[in-house]
Formats: sequence, C-alpha cells, structure tokens
Amino acid sequence: SDVCSSDLPRTPATVLVNLPGAGQSGVVVTAPEVALDSPERRAAQLATAVLGGGYSTRLNAELRIRRGLTYGASAANELQPSGGVMRAAAQTKHASAAEVAQVSRDEILRLGREAPAEAELAARKAALVGGFGRSFDTTAGLAGVVLGQVERGRPLAELARTAPEIEAVTAEQVREHAARHWTPESLRTVIVGDLAAGGDALKALDPKALRLQAAELDLESPTLRR
Repeated sequence: SDVCSSDLPRTPATVLVNLPGAGQSGVVVTAPEVALDSPERRAAQLATAVLGGGYSTRLNAELRIRRGLTYGASAANELQPSGGVMRAAAQTKHASAAEVAQVSRDEILRLGREAPAEAELAARKAALVGGFGRSFDTTAGLAGVVLGQVERGRPLAELARTAPEIEAVTAEQVREHAARHWTPESLRTVIVGDLAAGGDALKALDPKALRLQAAELDLESPTLRR
C-alpha cells in the first residue's frame, strides 16, 4: 500500500515527557502520510503547506495571531518509499501546552472538512513552487536536489514535472487527502516540558496519556525503535 494510515501507530495517542526546569514545552502532533510515489504526494505537500507552511497558514493564524500561544507553528511532511508522516510542531508556555496540542489537532482535522479558499491555496502553491525554484539558484542547491532524487531512487525527469503537478492540485483534492489520512484515530501527540507546570490541563487532554521521565528515557531502546 502507498499509505500508512491503514497501519496505525502502536504508540499511545498521547505521550507526555517530563523535563523539569525546561523553559518551554514542545508540542508535536503527527499524522500518517502517503508514500513517495503516491499519486497523492502533491496533495499531501499542499495540505501540509496550508496547515503550517508559512506565517499566514492555519496553525499560525490560530495559535500565534488569534491566541498568542506561540511565536510560530509549523508543519512539514516526510515522504519515503514505504510511507510517510506529517508533523505539526510548536513551542509554548507550559501552562498552554495542552491548549496548543488540542488546537493543533483541531486544525489538522478541520482541513479534512473545510477545503482551503482559492487565495489560501494559491499562496501555498506559490510558496512551494518558489521554494523549489530557489533550490536551483546555486550549484550546491542543484547538487542537493539531484542527490535527493538519487538517494530515493526517483527519476531526474520527475523534477521537471514538480511545479506543474503542484499547480494542478485542487482545493477539494487537498481536503480529500486530509480527510482520508488525517483522522482522529491516526493522530499522535507528544508534549515535552515541565509537566507539573503544565497543570491539570495536561491530564484533561488525554487521561490515558503515557507519561515518561526525560531523564529515564533511553532513545536507543529497541522498543522505541520498533
């Protein structure tokens, strides 16, 4: 299959990592994505860009501009031959970590219900195409793009189709992509920060959340690598 949404992560829906004394909390919400060669890959790119690919995107509009909860929120996707992942991330005060997580999840799911407006989509297309074009401005940039294609086993001719494929994506295709892959059951949330300072809101966010101590977290554990 070219998607990983049919094989949902085995991790808990929410993981809270206690890091006493941390200056802020880091909040990351993930969702499954399509594989690198999926016909949906351009819709995936644009869905992520609409969500958090710039200052005027949905996450920033809600978290930074309207609520003042963070200096900036972002979203990025990583597409690999076997599947992919979308990550929405932000840093915030400990006391607002639960709110940032909930709003991020709400915005991810809202994209599956509400397609981007024409101007909203046009701005994200321009940013993606412009960024892609600028990657060829230097010989080092060109080498990096070519190397990326070679490493992923992708044909170099694919580069010439990138901009036209992005421009061809419709708002409804973006919405359909988000609705199909970014479901409530597939979302996973990780918050790292001073959990005591986060207060009861973190408990209310997900009573079944897995709580870990950063000092005891072994990132080399085979269990975590699975």
